[in-house]
Amino acid sequence: MKEKIIYGFSFVAAFLIVTLLMIYASSAYRNIFKFDFTPVDNKSGIKPENLSKASFDNKSILNLRKELLDSLNALKEKSAYDTLTMNLKDSTLIDSIQYYLSELKKLKTEKGLLSNQTQVPVTVSKVNEVSKKDSAYKIWIKNTVKLYEAMDSKKAAKIIQNYSDNIARDIIFAMKKKKAAEIIAELKPEVANRIISVQ
Repeated sequence: MKEKIIYGFSFVAAFLIVTLLMIYASSAYRNIFKFDFTPVDNKSGIKPENLSKASFDNKSILNLRKELLDSLNALKEKSAYDTLTMNLKDSTLIDSIQYYLSELKKLKTEKGLLSNQTQVPVTVSKVNEVSKKDSAYKIWIKNTVKLYEAMDSKKAAKIIQNYSDNIARDIIFAMKKKKAAEIIAELKPEVANRIISVQ
């Protein structure tokens, strides 16, 4: 417990020291966060705290005005340069985007022409293939159901639980209710629940 208090106190002390150093450094130097450690120089010799008490003469006001205008001009030139470079970058970016969009449109039209020529036979053959598989599957389910209905429920349950869930579900739902109930009763509860669950 004593060690925790010492660690906590040392952490708070280090935090306070670093905070005070940062406050001092930020007031003594221009911008410590950009690593600009040039000292702040008040040419007029007026500190911000004494600003309301200070008496201004015409020379100091003119000097302050000149410094302010110079700094604003420097910022204006820098921002104009930044705006110019951004406009150049934006225009090149827009040009490249327009080029790629036109290429994409060309590819789509070429693909559309090719797919329109070959699309109909492919879809018809796929439909025929799927319908053949579907009708063969239905015939297989019908014959398998007849076979399992004639078998003993325990033996049929052992065989059915080795099928995938979808096939086992199709077989059980195609059976007569009484025989399907007997087979489900012989299955493990987890398997029965998995097969019968809604999907």
